[in-house]
Amino acid sequence: MLTPEMEIIVTLEHHTSDPFCNGAKEIKAMYMDRYGYDYERANATKAWFEYERLD
Repeated sequence: MLTPEMEIIVTLEHHTSDPFCNGAKEIKAMYMDRYGYDYERANATKAWFEYERLD
């Protein structure tokens, strides 16, 4: 179950302001690694998340 307390920081392979543009592969991997949360099985969408760019 995805909760607001589940925060991650990912480094993207491509320079972009949208971390979901490449199929969210880094996001999926980090959620699975850190929380055991299966993004694809939950049918999660970009609308479920808040994100910000860290420089």
